[in-house]
Amino acid sequence: MNFKKMNKKAQEEWLTPWMFVVWLVIGIAIVIAVSVFYLSFIDSRDYEAKILGDKIISCISDSGKINPEFFQEFDVYSRCGLEKEIFSSKGLFYFKVSIYDVNDKNYAKSISGGNLDFEVNCGLTGDSMPKCQENKVLVSYEGRPYILEVLTGSNQIGGKL
Repeated sequence: MNFKKMNKKAQEEWLTPWMFVVWLVIGIAIVIAVSVFYLSFIDSRDYEAKILGDKIISCISDSGKINPEFFQEFDVYSRCGLEKEIFSSKGLFYFKVSIYDVNDKNYAKSISGGNLDFEVNCGLTGDSMPKCQENKVLVSYEGRPYILEVLTGSNQIGGKL
């Protein structure tokens, strides 16, 4: 057998039209996969509102008891580690913290911050409307039961990856 002739013949048949078709299909598949990944839209408004609500609840109450400072001069921004500039300047976030007595439903204290229009807009649907989360937690203060109600909203729509 003459191996030199076999190798020459194999090299000549290597670049067939079918090989170009396979390369084209692989290239198109790669372009489509990368486009789908980078053109996907991220909407994190629900998650941001939930995280904000959890953060506020954890700084106001500890193990089911209200922080005693809450009924005095309580700065939510500094105590909860929130940046006041983000809430006041851009208008993308909102929170409302209310504490009321379980028995007589009278509000003991209420604090809100951010874009105050969110309180109404949270009930509306649409792509441009903020996403909101409402959390209610049973807490106690000086042996009396209270309900800690936290409404948080975010309108930071997000974007593409």
